[in-house]
Amino acid sequence: MVSTAGLLIALAGCAQRPVAAPAAPVSAGGQCVGQLRSLGTVYGQAESPLAAHPCGIEDPVLVTAAPLPFAHPVLMGCELAARVTRWQSEAVIADSRRYLAQPVTGAVQPLIGYACRQEIGSRRNYVSQHGYGRALDIGGWRLADGTVVSVARDWHDGGAKGRFLHAVALDACRYFAVVLTPDVNAAHRSHFHVDIGDYRYCAPTGRH
Repeated sequence: MVSTAGLLIALAGCAQRPVAAPAAPVSAGGQCVGQLRSLGTVYGQAESPLAAHPCGIEDPVLVTAAPLPFAHPVLMGCELAARVTRWQSEAVIADSRRYLAQPVTGAVQPLIGYACRQEIGSRRNYVSQHGYGRALDIGGWRLADGTVVSVARDWHDGGAKGRFLHAVALDACRYFAVVLTPDVNAAHRSHFHVDIGDYRYCAPTGRH
């Protein structure tokens, strides 16, 4: 028997496997794209990617900053872009000033939005939220002085960098349905996974 927590981790995950069965995406709403600019998101409208059914994105946008610049453009749904923008503008920037005494200036790799792939460990072969542009993997942030705070390297740091990352992950639970960190499993040792799917599983940290 699989525990509820274990099942939800599986349903949110990031492993790359063939797509085998559908899972219905949640509507982002037709008004979303018109609101992004006022939030500070820098984006271009995009076509929904060609992929095997059921993958696809409602209100797709190619985001270059949300509002912090991305290391490269990321394809995602509009609703996710709005949530990521709010998270970074309202929480990540404030946390960097609190714990690191300087602002963050950009998000760094890995940065993965849309990807048509199966959920990790799911016996039901459902499509990951990445397959609907409703999930983002993010590897860390660059600071004003050029320093990079990396999830892979600094999550277990006992100093300011580690405290910053744990605060950022905890704050993410206010904006996303699922938050996964290196404390969850080895598959997330290099990044945070955040998504706005139907499941609620917020596991930011065991020690913040």
